[in-house]
Amino acid sequence: MIKGKGIAMNRLIQAGLALTLLAIHAAWSLPADFERTDWVGGFNSPLSMGFAPDGRLFVLEQAGKIRIVKNGILLPAPFATITTWAHRESMLGVAFDPKFAQNGYVYVYYSGPKQKNRISRLTASKENPDLADASGELVLLDDIGDGGYQGGAFFFGKDGMLYAGSAHGGSQLPNSLSGKALRINPAGYPNIIPPDNPFVGKAGYREEIYALGFREPFTGDVDPVTGDMVFLDVGEGGPEEIDLLKPGANYGYEAGCEGACTKAGMENPWLAYPHSVGNCITGAAFYQGNAFPPEYKGTLFFADWGASWIKRRDKDGKMVDFDATSGQIIQLDVGPDGNLYMLKINGQNIPWTGSVLKVRYTGAVSVLAQAGKHGHDRNGRETFLGGQGMAGGVRFHLGIDPLKDASLQLYDAKGNRLGRVPR
Repeated sequence: MIKGKGIAMNRLIQAGLALTLLAIHAAWSLPADFERTDWVGGFNSPLSMGFAPDGRLFVLEQAGKIRIVKNGILLPAPFATITTWAHRESMLGVAFDPKFAQNGYVYVYYSGPKQKNRISRLTASKENPDLADASGELVLLDDIGDGGYQGGAFFFGKDGMLYAGSAHGGSQLPNSLSGKALRINPAGYPNIIPPDNPFVGKAGYREEIYALGFREPFTGDVDPVTGDMVFLDVGEGGPEEIDLLKPGANYGYEAGCEGACTKAGMENPWLAYPHSVGNCITGAAFYQGNAFPPEYKGTLFFADWGASWIKRRDKDGKMVDFDATSGQIIQLDVGPDGNLYMLKINGQNIPWTGSVLKVRYTGAVSVLAQAGKHGHDRNGRETFLGGQGMAGGVRFHLGIDPLKDASLQLYDAKGNRLGRVPR
């Protein structure tokens, strides 16, 4: 099916493995006080999604349409329609410029007419930001991949650089962009190669390469607090992998390694699981929100399309069950409200219908508000710094019982306490 499973994946599905895995895991579902609901439907073969900094959700459809969900409603007119290769993996990812509020730049990763991947930039119209500017797209990097497998991980790191995952067909070849983690600097266009990329100036290497040795990095994510970045690599004969990105690292595909490997020079997965557990790892989202209980903060949610479940990697590196009945989820994201959103498809082959689901926590959470920078005061209490654009700020101090222990305190720009608002 998706992202390189190809014939092998179809055979697994035909054999009923996905249904078997679903039955095995049906004993567990969402944890107590979590609720999953349909949020927005009506998509035609959706393949990818991402929240813009302003809270709108962009959903990419197979035919090249970029749809927008605004205030919980799917807008009738697409943001843009681009010409793609008519393939079930044509629209791979969307990412938003770190200065999106100022420049309106939207980056799209897709399979172009030449059957290879392309990274392009679109610009939101100043008159109507729900539509792309009529100037069209600017191609930043073209001819990525081998035409048979696509990849798909696509996001900005905390360093302001844009990362993209490409699929195999040369994972170990230094002069090929296939099977790699790529790192570019869109702000430097046309000079998009960061000078600190690990292979800059090394003979025989494409300088866009950040890491190598991937098979099918379906998607990935960056932790907004720690900056950790992961690619989710769909396995072949070996396990499904979550790989923690490191500059210059080799993750072993086409070098005799899938999963944990003792071969010199190979980087082992951050987490891996065998095909008896799941067989097509897809969506991923780091959780640093405040709408879920504290034990979820800093963990990574990830989905397996073949097994129709969602699990998470906790802070101790353990794989923890989360949702056994989510269905065929191909991408995850955390919304501005701190809830988990899931892009679900119905069916195995294009065309399929699709919808976005929302998972929220219905129990009590010890967080009153977040209006800017998160931190701790000198006594180790959790704070949220607000009042951005002001000389100082507002800090919400949260105690063990938020209804009794919360306080509102004012600080100037140097961090001096100005006073406390009485309760």
